[in-house]
Amino acid sequence: NYAERVLNTIDALAALRHGGVEATLTVAGRLLWKHAEEDVERHVRESGMSEYFHRHPAFNQSEAVSLYQSHHILIHPKYMDPCPT
Repeated sequence: NYAERVLNTIDALAALRHGGVEATLTVAGRLLWKHAEEDVERHVRESGMSEYFHRHPAFNQSEAVSLYQSHHILIHPKYMDPCPT
């Protein structure tokens, strides 16, 4: 489900960090499940990734370019995302 995709990405960050990779994670946009913000905050805290995790609220199309350009990897956790690119 959608929540698991986001939470599993946080787990991937933890695995990378524990493996010596200097990675950070930004989760941007609306989280579309009940208690999502609380779930993510708790998962980040429990995984010890608070220092390496950033939360960016919903963004518009004009903000998307700079957001995408400032990161190395883009993951769309939404199943069958309608985004054409």
